[in-house]
Amino acid sequence: MIALLILAAAANVTIPRVDQGNILSWQVAGTRTIYLEDRAHNWYRADTRGPCVILNLGKQLGFRTGPGGRLDASSQLITRAGRCPIKTLTAVPGPPPKPK
Repeated sequence: MIALLILAAAANVTIPRVDQGNILSWQVAGTRTIYLEDRAHNWYRADTRGPCVILNLGKQLGFRTGPGGRLDASSQLITRAGRCPIKTLTAVPGPPPKPK
């Protein structure tokens, strides 16, 4: 029961100042998942509401943020091909694992 509470607390975090360039890098991990690194080298996992094929279409990524430029579970990922709503945004200990 305690482990479930800890996991729930880590889910749906916000990344501040994304509108001011606070995202340093990102790594695509499938059609529904992208890992984001902020300028303080904190990592986050964003899962989209459905398959988001647009994640693999280019090296440019934009964000539709909430008030104050915060990226959260109500934000969207934006590429030239379209938009993908974020379902969950979770803090993670580091970049995605390397494929085997």
